[in-house]
Amino acid sequence: MDLTLANQELQASMEKLKTAQNQILRSEKLAGIGRMVAGVCHEILNPLNIISGHSQSLLIERNKDGELCNDLTSIMEEIQRISKIISSLLKFSRQGNMEFKKSDIRKELESVLSPVEKEMQLEGIQTIRKFDSNTLSVYIDTDGIRQVFLNIINNAKFAMQGAEFALFLQKC
Repeated sequence: MDLTLANQELQASMEKLKTAQNQILRSEKLAGIGRMVAGVCHEILNPLNIISGHSQSLLIERNKDGELCNDLTSIMEEIQRISKIISSLLKFSRQGNMEFKKSDIRKELESVLSPVEKEMQLEGIQTIRKFDSNTLSVYIDTDGIRQVFLNIINNAKFAMQGAEFALFLQKC
């Protein structure tokens, strides 16, 4: 009798272990999907922001009457709709997945600024970098801070055509 009871307990323990392993595997798959979704969203947002900027520039330059203005307004509304969808996907994919690591904030800023700087020059915006010479290493979510920088740069770019865009980073 005792052997039968021990065998049943062993089988029950093995089932619990198997269930726990399946849950861990499922969690790892979901985390991987979340990282993939975040990567795809960031890749979509970059060209979407450029399209949005060009549309906003054209809208500012054009007469507020006419078909072109209506088309540009429609484009801007759809871009905002897509951006909201992507933001929702990013929020979903990031739940509990923010990864903080020590990184040089200037390096993260450069990784965002360098690809858009050429476009800014074409729009008559000069970029001036004035970084503190000391290392500015901080613990950050690098994907999150890059998105923040991209949003700040794009907002500044749209707000100031033909002006200088100065970046100042200094240790406090």
